[in-house]
Amino acid sequence: MAPEQDEEATDAQLVVEALVVCDAFVSQLRFDDALKVLEVATDTVAENVEVLGLNASRPPPTNPNAPSYHALRPPLPPTRIQDIHSFWTRLNSLWLRVLASIALTPQAWDLLEERIRAWSRALEWYGLVNYELGFWVKDLCKAVHIGRMRIQIMMQEANCIHAAAEVGSGGSMLSTGSLQIFDKNPFGCTL
Repeated sequence: MAPEQDEEATDAQLVVEALVVCDAFVSQLRFDDALKVLEVATDTVAENVEVLGLNASRPPPTNPNAPSYHALRPPLPPTRIQDIHSFWTRLNSLWLRVLASIALTPQAWDLLEERIRAWSRALEWYGLVNYELGFWVKDLCKAVHIGRMRIQIMMQEANCIHAAAEVGSGGSMLSTGSLQIFDKNPFGCTL
């Protein structure tokens, strides 16, 4: 019976180890790899809240918001994460660090926000959304919004540089005092 307990304990350890790996990726500025690990870890958490012992605030009846992940892969055997508070703090902090550092396309930001909202729907049944003990969906969605805005600003800057290059190669420039407006610049950027 002791070998079964050791085997079961490793399942919760794997989720915690995924966060350690993610933290290492963040330290190495490998944000794409960190994002992949976080997505898998968060999928596992959302699918196995009860098994991992993260549902302390809610009894274990069937969650109507949980996707039927178990049709695709079997649930983990019962295990427990020992320090629930530290686990949630670490998971959310890693998400915020990665979201603040990663560069995605606007479509990828949209897909990521959809996944965050899907995880939050599965976790809200247990009272694990937007509290210190749980998934910080509001903060994560704000970080996604900021990331999306960062990409838009970068795209506008690139368009301004492109417009300035066009002016340098034959476009005309109108000068109004200290404000310079390029007639081929549809974005109204000033340089």
